[in-house]
Amino acid sequence: MTNPAAESPFLSDTVLDEGLLPLPTLISDEERRSIKRLLKYEAWAWFQAFTNWIPGKVGWIVRHVLYRPFFQRASKNWHIAEHASIQPPGRFQIGEASVVSRYCTINAIGGVIIGDHGGMGPFCILITSNHRFPNRELPLGYQTHLLETAPIVFESNVWVGAGCIILPGVRIGKYSIVAAGSVVTKDVPRYTIVAGVPAKVIRTIDPSEFG
Repeated sequence: MTNPAAESPFLSDTVLDEGLLPLPTLISDEERRSIKRLLKYEAWAWFQAFTNWIPGKVGWIVRHVLYRPFFQRASKNWHIAEHASIQPPGRFQIGEASVVSRYCTINAIGGVIIGDHGGMGPFCILITSNHRFPNRELPLGYQTHLLETAPIVFESNVWVGAGCIILPGVRIGKYSIVAAGSVVTKDVPRYTIVAGVPAKVIRTIDPSEFG
């Protein structure tokens, strides 16, 4: 029997590449507020605003055609539903037959991979950064601060239910399920179902169920 822990995280012919993900890092105020970064942010935000409202399959096709060149990696077949937001696109990868549902928000500054044959239900939030405030004596609004980033990775055949929050640095193993409304703060093992706030393993899945 195959050892689940030894399996490849993605399909053998996937376009996804973890080697392209940025390493966990600290981004300074100066870097975060650079003119180049702000202009790129504004341009993509406006571009999404004009395209992410288009409903139905027409919207899927429009976003597939228009977004694909901006993503770090993207397979041939996937769809982004209406009112989903992904920022920045150059640090986002999406695999074969995967989906980002309505009203999902993906902060991809630390890097995000949505593996093959998976995705998420509506109103999910993926967060790859946290603010770090070094001076406890000053009010937060007066401090210069660091942005601490870490990538999020969904391996293949992962499903995340509606309204979930996935925090920085989380990896969700293949054939795993995250129950709706969960907050995932740490890695999810392969072939498991997790639920709750914070999410905990409630059941393991026998790999033989998938042949």
